[in-house]
Amino acid sequence: MVLQLYGWIITEKTYYQKDESRTILKNHIYLSNNNRKIGIDRMTTSCKSKYSLLAGAVLFTLSSIVLANTNANPVLIPMMKNAQVFANFTDDIPAVLNYFSHSSEKEIIEFYQQHYGEAVFRERKRGRLTLSYQQQNQTIRVVISQQNNKRQVDVIVEQTQE
Repeated sequence: MVLQLYGWIITEKTYYQKDESRTILKNHIYLSNNNRKIGIDRMTTSCKSKYSLLAGAVLFTLSSIVLANTNANPVLIPMMKNAQVFANFTDDIPAVLNYFSHSSEKEIIEFYQQHYGEAVFRERKRGRLTLSYQQQNQTIRVVISQQNNKRQVDVIVEQTQE
């Protein structure tokens, strides 16, 4: 998440850190302008800077947004073994995974057919093949397009409209 407020850029990053036998969810908020960067550790809410009061106020203001993110359920999207991921937004629904693959279009189609079953919709438009699958209460779209000597695969998982 990135916000801009009175010349300051506010960036929130969430990540998982493994610690012995458990996994810890960590949130960090960074405040920056042209020549300053302040990092706030969400777990300890500590900050070593003369701007700590400002940083604390921003942290307090954004706490509802951060808490909403910590309740997210990561979406597991299968990908080809040789995938070169360039975008992964799978923290919650809607989820998007984009990657390049050296696999053929046929191999990619078979891979997703094994995971999601038969496509309920199939369309080729402007050189892109779009496949749609239905899984429980989710709609999964897989878009395959040629990019030089690779295939670009875009997988979008959305909640089915009722």
